[in-house]
Amino acid sequence: MRLQSIPVLLLLTALGSAAELTISSGTVSASQRVILTVNLKSAGEAVSGVQFDVEFDDAVFDVSLENGPAAEQAGKSLQSAALGEGKRRVLIIGLNQTSFSDGVVAILRASLKGNSEKGRSYSVRITSPVGTDLRAGSVSVSKRDAVGTGRIVK
Repeated sequence: MRLQSIPVLLLLTALGSAAELTISSGTVSASQRVILTVNLKSAGEAVSGVQFDVEFDDAVFDVSLENGPAAEQAGKSLQSAALGEGKRRVLIIGLNQTSFSDGVVAILRASLKGNSEKGRSYSVRITSPVGTDLRAGSVSVSKRDAVGTGRIVK
């Protein structure tokens, strides 16, 4: 009976160590861009590729994305595609088996379109994060809502 509980404990321990994506927050004025960083903390996982969605208010922001230093160091490139107004799918992969180091995997630049209220906060969120390992296996990637939402204050 005691031996049967050990595999369950090991499974729960493994599930608790997922890689995590977070997004920073920032402040933007009418004539400037704000830079938000998307950070990966691997939690010991060999993450070699990530995919996530970015959601934002399309009426308020123009958004562009580019590779971060951790992605460049691993020889990965960032591709994104619009999934409709205010939503982009981001894929950061490479034709290699190099895993990411912890750090900035993507840089998001947002500028105001002029349809915003002064002093109001707008969210830029990471949703649906997934990852892959060196052998194209699935890696659990999480985001915490408190950290998974970048606030931009005009």
